[in-house]
Amino acid sequence: MEENVWSKEEVNAIMKEYIVISLYVDDKKLLPAAERFTYKNKQGLSINIRTVGDKWSAFETENFKNNAQPLYAILNTDEKLLTYPSAVAGPGEYKDWLQCGLDAFNKK
Repeated sequence: MEENVWSKEEVNAIMKEYIVISLYVDDKKLLPAAERFTYKNKQGLSINIRTVGDKWSAFETENFKNNAQPLYAILNTDEKLLTYPSAVAGPGEYKDWLQCGLDAFNKK
């Protein structure tokens, strides 16, 4: 995505309106011992959070009901979704998705 979609001028121009945060759900780097914990999800299941990927995977699953990589979401400053989360898309589709989020933000 970064190479083939975000680099396109029509996409990059809209992305400049956003703060982009990447959550790497497959990162196997161990968290420092003080940051490791067991999380009880909304279904009551216990999940051991030991790696960077564990942390972001649990966050993504709980907040977006999806555990895909990549998965893109647009939130406003109140942490509310502005448009549906999106998986991989081509430049035109991704640009339209970004614009939809920007339009929703500007309507508030």
